[in-house]
Amino acid sequence: MTAIEAALFVLNEAKTPLHVNEITRHILAKKLWQTKGKTPEATINARIAMDIKTKGTASAFQRVKPGVYRSESFRLSRRNA
Repeated sequence: MTAIEAALFVLNEAKTPLHVNEITRHILAKKLWQTKGKTPEATINARIAMDIKTKGTASAFQRVKPGVYRSESFRLSRRNA
């Protein structure tokens, strides 16, 4: 599983916006993604930010505030409820 796939999995499971530190903590605790880097939080944050930047509204993520993200699919499901 890639870092971005792991982040999306965690956010879909949480069903609430999470800070990148929480996202990373869940990813590592569940062993969804592994890294030898010293700053996995920065990596996850950068990957999500780049996904949003490159895909725009087609991204699976939405930035709620700096460092806090939610799954776009969860936001859409709440709107349709």
